[in-house]
Amino acid sequence: MRKVLITILLLSLFVVKQAFASFSLLDLASLNGQLSNNAILCIHQDLYGFMWFGTYDGLNLYDGKKVTTFRYEINNPNSLSGNTIHNIQSADDGYLWISTQRGLNKFSLKERQAVETYVQYKRVDLIAVDKKGNSWMINKDNYILFYDSSIKKMWEIPAEGIRLSEIRSMFADKSGRICLILKDARLQYLTLTCKVTRKDIPYALSISEVNFHNEEIIQVFYEDEQVYFIDKYHNLFVYDSFKQMKILLRNISDMVSQYGLVSSLRLFQNEVYLAFMHSGLLKFDASTHDKKPELINMTVGIFGLMKDRFQEAMWVGTDGLGVELYCSEKNNFGNILLSNLPFVAKRPVRAFYTDEENTLWIGTKGDGIIRIKDYALFKNSKIPVENIQHFVDMHENPVYSFVRSRFNKNDLWIGTDGNLSYYSYKEKKMYPVKDHSNLVPAVANVHSFCEVNDSTLWLSSRGLYKVTIDKSKHPYEIKRKECYPFLRDNVWVNDEFYSMIYNGDSILFLGSRGGYGVNRFNINDSTSSSILMNMAIGDVISLYIDEDSTLYVGTSSGLIQVLGGEDKTKDKIKQFTREDGILNDMIHGILEDNFGIIWLSTSKGLVKYNPQNGAFFNVRSLHIGVSEFSDDAYWKCPLTGRLFFGGVNGLVWIEPEIEQTITTYEPDLLFTELDCSGDKQTLYEYNENTDKVLKLRSDQNTFQLTFATLDYINGDNYDYFYLLDNYDNQWVSLKKENKIRFTNLPPGDYTLKVKYRNDVVSADDKVYSLRVTVLPPWYLSPLAYLIYSFLFVVSLVLVILYVRRKFVQKQQALARRIKEEQKEKMYESKLNFFANVTHELYTPLTLINGAVDQIRKGEINQNTRKYLSVLHNNVLSLNELIQEILDVRKIEEADINLSVLKNICLSEIFDKLLTSFSVLAGQNSIEFITSVPDNLYWNTDSKGFRKIISNLLSNALKYTPVGGYVKLTVTVENNILKIVVRNSGKGIEPSKLSSIFDRNCILEETDVNANNQMTARNGLGLYICYSIVKMLKGEITVNSVVNEFTEFVITLPNQVQNEIPNTNEQPIVKVSVNLVEEDNTEKVSKIDINSVVEASVPHVLIVDDNKDIVELVADLLSPYCQTLKAFSVKEALGLLKKQTPSLVITDIMMPEIDGFSFIRMLREDKYCKRLPIIALSAKTDNLDQVKGYELGVDAYITKPFSSDVLISVVCRFLTNKVEMKNYYDSVDSSFEYIHGKLLHQKDKKFIEDVLDIIKENISNSELGPELIANQMKTSTRNLYRQMKKIIEISPTELVKDYKLSYAAKLLITTNLSVKEIIYKIGITNKSYFYNEFFKKYQLSPKQYKGMKAESEE
Repeated sequence: MRKVLITILLLSLFVVKQAFASFSLLDLASLNGQLSNNAILCIHQDLYGFMWFGTYDGLNLYDGKKVTTFRYEINNPNSLSGNTIHNIQSADDGYLWISTQRGLNKFSLKERQAVETYVQYKRVDLIAVDKKGNSWMINKDNYILFYDSSIKKMWEIPAEGIRLSEIRSMFADKSGRICLILKDARLQYLTLTCKVTRKDIPYALSISEVNFHNEEIIQVFYEDEQVYFIDKYHNLFVYDSFKQMKILLRNISDMVSQYGLVSSLRLFQNEVYLAFMHSGLLKFDASTHDKKPELINMTVGIFGLMKDRFQEAMWVGTDGLGVELYCSEKNNFGNILLSNLPFVAKRPVRAFYTDEENTLWIGTKGDGIIRIKDYALFKNSKIPVENIQHFVDMHENPVYSFVRSRFNKNDLWIGTDGNLSYYSYKEKKMYPVKDHSNLVPAVANVHSFCEVNDSTLWLSSRGLYKVTIDKSKHPYEIKRKECYPFLRDNVWVNDEFYSMIYNGDSILFLGSRGGYGVNRFNINDSTSSSILMNMAIGDVISLYIDEDSTLYVGTSSGLIQVLGGEDKTKDKIKQFTREDGILNDMIHGILEDNFGIIWLSTSKGLVKYNPQNGAFFNVRSLHIGVSEFSDDAYWKCPLTGRLFFGGVNGLVWIEPEIEQTITTYEPDLLFTELDCSGDKQTLYEYNENTDKVLKLRSDQNTFQLTFATLDYINGDNYDYFYLLDNYDNQWVSLKKENKIRFTNLPPGDYTLKVKYRNDVVSADDKVYSLRVTVLPPWYLSPLAYLIYSFLFVVSLVLVILYVRRKFVQKQQALARRIKEEQKEKMYESKLNFFANVTHELYTPLTLINGAVDQIRKGEINQNTRKYLSVLHNNVLSLNELIQEILDVRKIEEADINLSVLKNICLSEIFDKLLTSFSVLAGQNSIEFITSVPDNLYWNTDSKGFRKIISNLLSNALKYTPVGGYVKLTVTVENNILKIVVRNSGKGIEPSKLSSIFDRNCILEETDVNANNQMTARNGLGLYICYSIVKMLKGEITVNSVVNEFTEFVITLPNQVQNEIPNTNEQPIVKVSVNLVEEDNTEKVSKIDINSVVEASVPHVLIVDDNKDIVELVADLLSPYCQTLKAFSVKEALGLLKKQTPSLVITDIMMPEIDGFSFIRMLREDKYCKRLPIIALSAKTDNLDQVKGYELGVDAYITKPFSSDVLISVVCRFLTNKVEMKNYYDSVDSSFEYIHGKLLHQKDKKFIEDVLDIIKENISNSELGPELIANQMKTSTRNLYRQMKKIIEISPTELVKDYKLSYAAKLLITTNLSVKEIIYKIGITNKSYFYNEFFKKYQLSPKQYKGMKAESEE
């Protein structure tokens, strides 16, 4: 009677939960591996379902996947106050109270940090929260801590009589009242009232109490509105405070005495679980005292227990082993493992059959056939030997199939690798079927059967066979068999079929190996067709047809669904692979349960597929047991509906009825964390308010979102999918991953949708959304666009103003440029005028100089000679003036050429210049002061330096008045040559100092010097000085004080020799023509006319547009040759057509066709190309001379020229021509010196022919006198005689010498070995080669090669 009352009372107190198939300890290795410490002091589950574990080393948060640890951190005011976590309790909405050894913390769930810390309240174990969200705590006598959540303030309220040591428990009951249970069995209710009179403590405490037990209470545990207490006699009671009724559950004295102090108590699955501080966990039935407690785990101390708020599970906090979870895990699997058999079996399971005797037949791949009676009683456990029948005769042959005969229930057909067999239920014996047919080979390797009548079987093997059975014989025999080949690649072959299925009418579906797809075979008319033929599906391993005639094909590359049944014209084919959520692409078996769910066995486990919603679910359970499944090993029991799948270590079956009746827990999906490059943010508030938008800055567009589904039992079986609206239009599978990563997400508004699947039964998946906005960067924000618009308008105005201003400036610049161009053109015109005039002046100078030379050659008196000298000196001055004007032109064209820098003696140059300038200074009563160091050497250009000093001194003397002074000072400071030229006079105005070196100003002011007659008056000197100083990398400056002095300062660096290279890279072949000085006529050597005159007098063609020049040259050459005169190129070309002269003398500057063009014409004419040509020109520039020589002139003489030089050059050319003609007309031209011996041309040709033959046949070992004579078309004897006569050596010696010389060349110019070289020169005897080589060079080949290599280095 008492038992009934207790049971009724317990039923009234507890909600009876549904009984589950099993209750087990879940493996939490992943969790415990992440914990900061494995001693779990306290456990708490927050309102979302997240688990919090307090340890000796921090607070741990667990979301089913990952553990996050919170500890005390130095310099972080929002970290915990301590690392030893003694208590975790709920606070007001969204907060936890965390009690540590170093203080109390209010911890925010949203911010994941401590927002308030009370270091003065250490280890607060008694915490309760009332219905208003205010917290009550006790941590010392006579006081209660009250936290007002509305103002977020902690109050210490006096509570006289409160003793911490007497309190056994503190909690808030279901009405929200704060309750205390004291050790003397009093239940006290605490309430606060407001006291307006006291502002320091605005509350007053009132206490009411009831007694509910007569004995002292040792421990109290509060759970689910029930109070469990243990009195001093270790009686365990349950007390309902509202009904004020208590029930004795059990006396636990024996348990306490054996296991020690009870640390926690929980009622779970109608059983009481007791945890002991040092000894472990046990449970007992609360409705009876008869049953002994069941020991669960007595090897570890336990600090606490907690029932999961959402799932049928209980959390256990251990002392050192971390967290354990006991749960009611669904188990719809049964298995029989080979390791549980009473004998050794290690071969994979390949076939099944279950019969009405509750017997399971197992076919293995090499361990025979195993028959287990009442197999369901031994799932997941050892099987006794008396329930097993082992057919050892089948050990050698793998067993692939069992088929029960539809026409004779006593027969069970068995297909093996060796033969066809059957088991007789009537005789309880197994028989082989003998093959007496005439078709070879015998039936073997039978994988599948199809029985169409009592005597006909269709077999799939290495081909398709139709077998007729003679059942009149015992045992049965094969009376006839037929093999049906199939067309493969235009060849009839017997395919290898491992899987076959019959549609019940007339069609066999055959799965082939080797990628040939599935054959649809009609057994009535023996016709066949192929499906999946052109798909890359690999091997067909399994086949299944469901009730809707849908064909499922398991292949090595996934599952294929063929819709449309038998009509091949309506086939719709779908292929599913790992991308669709399948665990593995290798599909070994396919079955359908009673609820239309397709089960697949793969190499990695079981997979469920729901054809209604297309969902896949990868099944994970510890109860499956099979590690990897076998090909074509599947069976559905028609009696029980169980689905069997075989594997490498046993078999597993599914109980679909249990599978369907288990209620699936479907937790909410919670967004937990945002991670932007290490900057993390919690997302709790977005789960509460789905309309709230997660806003991200533009630099946060690469981020990771983490979410959690708080299923701690089956969480590893969840598959996740996401879709980002406004970015993607297809769901993306995350597999088991609970993180979504986005990279460089464009600015915009998005909605992230996430769903999960923990089974395939549900037709619709719940979708969880999170609104996300990626803000544009600041430069794309609305404010930025407004600023851009403003800036655009301003910029447009500025651009208009700028364009207008630039237009005006452009007009002004254009006007200035036109003015400058006009000025430049005017200057160019002046300069070109001067240049052209100077060139024209050369011609009269030449005539004057020629006339002077001719007059000097005659008899003249002294007075006439004096005037000739004056004339000669003025010709020199005029020539210098012309040269100076040309120098200015060269400077403007960047064409002036400085000689290669040399170390020259400046002292000598100064001495020569100062001598002449001293005379000028004395003539004009000017004091000439000089200071020049002796033996001064400097790296510079001699000609340019002389021109600088000369121009500066000339300029100084020119502007110095009578009685003034000119001072020259030369010093060297810090390797810099400093030259100062100073003169007294009117000076230069400051406004004109900046343009003193301007060529335009100089030319404009040439008339300034008109009154000074002692120096040149061209006005170009300073500009030339400035340009040459710059070319020498120096500086020139001018200082002047009006009416006092003018001073020019030049600084020149001591440059490295050859620093200024000659700009004309080709050497100039120049005839040095100097004006003949006084009394030099006797120095010119006379030309012997007899050396020129010959039988045929030479003719010289003279071409110049100036008749006087032509006449002058003709007169000069008349004693030596006859002359042809032409005054233009056209006239000269006409004369050349009539007569070819011995020499041509031509001017360069001529109208219509110039001299350069004329020279080019001559060199291109085949009759005149070898005529000697002399250019006689006023173009004195080096580049003009180089151009003349490049065109082919033989001599280039500049005007004015010396008549003696011209005569010498002409006579030399004419003499050379005569001598060459005489040489080639003589016998001497037929001989040539070769190797010191005079050789006739014919003999030379003979030797060259011999050498060519030797060269062509150098590698021929037959090379010798006979081969040479044969190719020379002469006899060997004649060859010897000829060579002895010419070079005094025999042909054999010549061949040997040539080969050795060629070998020596190969040794030093190639990487060939000596052996390869011997082969290359055609010598067959190695010793002979070494001996002869040593005789010739006194070195071995190796020594010779080494010596040459060293000499090259």
